[in-house]
Amino acid sequence: MGLLGRYHLGVRRDWIIATALLAVLIGCHVADRSGACAPIQAATRIVIHVGQGEPDRAVTEPGRILQLIAFANARREVAQPRFYTMPAPTKTVTFYRGDEFVCSFGEGSNFFSAACPGWRGIRDAKPSEIRDFDRMIGDSK
Repeated sequence: MGLLGRYHLGVRRDWIIATALLAVLIGCHVADRSGACAPIQAATRIVIHVGQGEPDRAVTEPGRILQLIAFANARREVAQPRFYTMPAPTKTVTFYRGDEFVCSFGEGSNFFSAACPGWRGIRDAKPSEIRDFDRMIGDSK
């Protein structure tokens, strides 16, 4: 076999290896890990952060806390992407029981994020959900 024949075999082998690797990577990306934070049972205080330069707001009103707990619990099933960094939320509500961290729930341009002990992830959000969340945290624009 001449030099040209060995070259073609090497290119073909490299192409097969590259195709197999790409298939594995795509298969893994599709199989993002899904899970959920434990339901928020109780919180005595929430801290709302709406962006850089804005002061955080603490809320202790039980009715408002319960409303945000219900909203976050309904959207606590999230996925962890395997091969890229999760986007950071621009607005967050952090739930506390006394001084104990319970869960953080955030919003990005088109997603929600949830972070709790033992789990964190993101999920897609509809524009209507984003508007509802903004209204609940007092950031309707």
